[in-house]
This record gives sequence, C-alpha cells and structure tokens, in this order.
Amino acid sequence: MKFKIFIIAALSIFLLNCAKERKKPAADSNQSNNATTPIIREGSYTVNVDSSTVKWTGKEITTDSHYGTLGLKQGAVVVSSAGIVRGNVVVDMNSIQCLDMSGRGKTKLEGHLRSDDFFGVQSYPEAALSFTSLSAETSGKIHFTGDLMIKNITHPITFSGLIHQSGNSYSATIHFSFDRTLYDVKYRSGKYFKDLGDKLILDDIDIVAEIAVY
Repeated sequence: MKFKIFIIAALSIFLLNCAKERKKPAADSNQSNNATTPIIREGSYTVNVDSSTVKWTGKEITTDSHYGTLGLKQGAVVVSSAGIVRGNVVVDMNSIQCLDMSGRGKTKLEGHLRSDDFFGVQSYPEAALSFTSLSAETSGKIHFTGDLMIKNITHPITFSGLIHQSGNSYSATIHFSFDRTLYDVKYRSGKYFKDLGDKLILDDIDIVAEIAVY
C-alpha cells in the first residue's frame, strides 16, 4: 500500500511540473508582446517649457563643482503608430544659472559661462537636442539616439529616458554627459592647456533633464 501511495504522489508531482512547463512559453510570449507595446500613445505633443527643467553639473579636478539650470525655449515630440518617438528641444543658453553660489560670485560665474571662454551666448544663443527612440523596455525606459548641437557644432549622442504618465500628459527624465571640448568649449581643459594643476576643469558636463509634454 505504501508503495502505491508513493507512486501516486510521484506521478502527481510529475504532472504538476509538466503543467508548469507548458505555461512558461505563454508567459514568455506575453512578455515579448508587452516589450513591443508603445509606451506613449500615437500623436503629436508640445514640450511644456514651464514644467520642464534642465540641470547641469560641471566639475574641477579637485572636489569642487558647480551646478545650475538652463531654460527651454520650445520643443515638440511625435509618436508613430509603431511607438517610435521622435522629437527636439531648443535650449535658451542666455538662461544659464548657477545655483550653488550667490551674490557677486554667482553673477561673475554666470557672466563667464555666457562669455566666449565657454558658450559664447551672444553669438550662439541657442543649443538643441534632437532624438529618435531605438528601443523600449516594459519598465518605461526608452533608449534614444540623437544629435546635440552647441555653438552651431553638432555631434551624435545616445541616452536613456524614463517615461512617466499623468493622465494625458507625459514626461521623461533623461541623463547624459557630453564632452564640452567637442563643442569648442576649451577653457582650462587638460586637452589643450598644460600644467593647470588644481585649476583644471573636467571636460565632461553632466545633464539631468525633466522634459514634460502635453
């Protein structure tokens, strides 16, 4: 009798495992379908410049760093029926602000950043980022390729954005770094000036942007 019970129990476990194995391909299929579902609905969207933020951080060879914001002038995003996201944003370079300083030091640094030593905003008042989505994840993250234009110099760039939805509005948090020397911003760069010591400014500038559309 014990032997019969053992056989029945073993057979039950075997059948249960087989049932689980048969369910796995269906789950994988659903996961694949979810990965290709557009995260943002098809349509044309306008960038909400008042609700969008662009934060920058620049660092020196020491532990010193400066950070601040930039304002957007305009932007647009188009989503195709296949879920491909294309868009562009225009940055107002005159709006550059430093948030880690105050008073005369803040005014002096902001003026220097606007000067020809850095972004030459009198001659180049706008920067721009254009982008096209490459792939999407079910987590809401989208991978992009695009072009970054600063001082009328354009270079390719890749980055990822995490998509958020609130009703019919969307926003994306994006993060990337760019080498300022590629855009003729060479002030105190170790690539072009020797023996700078602790005066050296790192070439990479970090950007974290929250782009809202409606």
